[in-house]
Amino acid sequence: MTVEVSKGAARHVLHMPPRDAWVVGQIFEQGEYSGVAAAVLSDPPVVVDVGAHCGAFAAYARLAWHPGAIVHAFEPFPEHVELLRRNTAPFPEVTVHPFGLGAADGTSDLLLDPGSGAGHSIVPELVPSPAGRVPVSIRDAAAAWDELGLENVDVLKVDAEGVEGDILERLGERLARVKVVLVEYHTDAARRRVDALLPGHALLGALVHSPRVGTLKYLRSDLAVPVPPTKAVPTGPPRVLFASYHCFEDRTSGAALCTHDLFDLLTARGWACEVFTGPHLDTDGLPIGEVLRTRIGATAVPGRAGAVSFTEHRYTAPGGYPVAVFEPDPPAARRSPSPDEARAFAARLDQVVKRFRPDVVLFYGGDPASQVVPTIARSVGARVVFWLHNYAYPTRDAFRGCDAVVVPSEANRAHYRTIGLDPVVLPGPWNWDRMVCDVVNPKYVTFVNPDPAKGVFWFARIAEVLDRSRPDIPLLVVEGRGTIDWFAQCGLELGQSGSLRRMRNTPDPRRFHRLSRLVLMPSLWREGLPRVAVEAMANGIPVLGSGRGGLRQVLDAGGFRLDIPDRFTPDTRITPTPEDVGPWVEAIVRLWDDPVAYAEASSKAKRAAQHTWHPDVLGPKWVDFLENLTRAAKTRSA
Repeated sequence: MTVEVSKGAARHVLHMPPRDAWVVGQIFEQGEYSGVAAAVLSDPPVVVDVGAHCGAFAAYARLAWHPGAIVHAFEPFPEHVELLRRNTAPFPEVTVHPFGLGAADGTSDLLLDPGSGAGHSIVPELVPSPAGRVPVSIRDAAAAWDELGLENVDVLKVDAEGVEGDILERLGERLARVKVVLVEYHTDAARRRVDALLPGHALLGALVHSPRVGTLKYLRSDLAVPVPPTKAVPTGPPRVLFASYHCFEDRTSGAALCTHDLFDLLTARGWACEVFTGPHLDTDGLPIGEVLRTRIGATAVPGRAGAVSFTEHRYTAPGGYPVAVFEPDPPAARRSPSPDEARAFAARLDQVVKRFRPDVVLFYGGDPASQVVPTIARSVGARVVFWLHNYAYPTRDAFRGCDAVVVPSEANRAHYRTIGLDPVVLPGPWNWDRMVCDVVNPKYVTFVNPDPAKGVFWFARIAEVLDRSRPDIPLLVVEGRGTIDWFAQCGLELGQSGSLRRMRNTPDPRRFHRLSRLVLMPSLWREGLPRVAVEAMANGIPVLGSGRGGLRQVLDAGGFRLDIPDRFTPDTRITPTPEDVGPWVEAIVRLWDDPVAYAEASSKAKRAAQHTWHPDVLGPKWVDFLENLTRAAKTRSA
């Protein structure tokens, strides 16, 4: 399989065995080798990659540190060597050495891990039930090093599945000429041995994959910048906590995605952020614990509070802030917390709040567990913000104890003013890097989340008309909370011409936006500020929508509003007539056939997104709002 990787504007395509694709995520998303300042490296840096696998780290060195990095990549397994050569072929400064390093020259049996090629090892304890064995060449690490004339090395990375300590010990005094050492360990004893073998280096950081396995990052001590003593002051970077029983890792929830984007933005600005949530997902499926157990770098910590046993899944988000997900037993994807579970969640949240001491706590949710957040947050003097994304609350009861309520659109604010609230309107924010496509192949009219509230019956009629009249216009349906199973209830024969395509739910919207020429949003419910519409417009994709709720605000800025009669509601199961959808079909055909009209619509959409929802526009608004609350919190606690 192929995987596109990037650091900033630099990109590269890697060819990987499907079962080892997680290695790429561990390096490029989980930050296994992040934290190395390019300023301490030479120009270009010399990098030694021991256990190069298929070349993901070699690509990382060139994309993250220097495009001309000189890399010596050592890999003994023939199948990996073939991919390593293929992946590094565009990089003339990368030299592939088809052997491993160790304490002495020789041949060893490489035990094949049945689960992942990245786990192959010559250490029997690490592969107790091998799927096979392959003889591989091993070279004396010191001799190979000297033959290459490696005097001063910027980065030494060692991931040799159990023989890391042997390699470091054989290199001996040569390590004093290495600026940065990145090394994996597999046992507590191995970790202590690595530390003892690097007396001239200071621990820079670590990525812990499990209680006994991780990657250590060392910087040569003479390069560490001493921090002069400073007088303690009561100020510091703002501290923001997100807490809710609704799960932070719910990839079908627009509210959760907004939280990811905001905390990424704040962390990048130096704010101290943390997340503590429950397990509740908006859709049925696997419990979140089953998902997080396979996440690289996540740890599962069992616990008990009162009568409730639970597991707390802890990891570091790609944005660099800690996340903990509380999951009571027995696990479930969708289950409201029982009174005992709500109390257990509150007990753990209280401990988190007292340790982290946030200035501001954001939350949402009307369930009993989420509703304890304001009380616990205010016990340490934190300001509390209800981050409201929908129209679900008919009274002010859920907002007791809140210092502010934030909504994404003017439509939300108008609704909640009818019950006496005066919310702050703050859209998004959106992480442009996660939604704007570098390469596009716009060939579909796209509909996302086929669900009655999102207008699946309306779209089905449009699809049926186009299938008869314009089978040359292909349609793409992207599943979300809703699936294509809803089409069976529409009473129409769809896809007779083969023009209808399906894409399963994806956490990466770029997968469908890069294929979309138009996006349809015939929503029948009151939208807040729909992410799909903003993402599409940011990519220059014209959006045709119903204009209900906050969708009107988006379309009036740079899309096409085509009103749907009021008799069509989220609860109706009425398929419209061809005449009802006539204006939609006409608009689709016009934009499809008229390149001038399409270019104008595309430019208008992109311009509106840039001027209204770009991080450079929304980021300062969020920062100003939270800084004002932060100052108030610190004043209160002084």
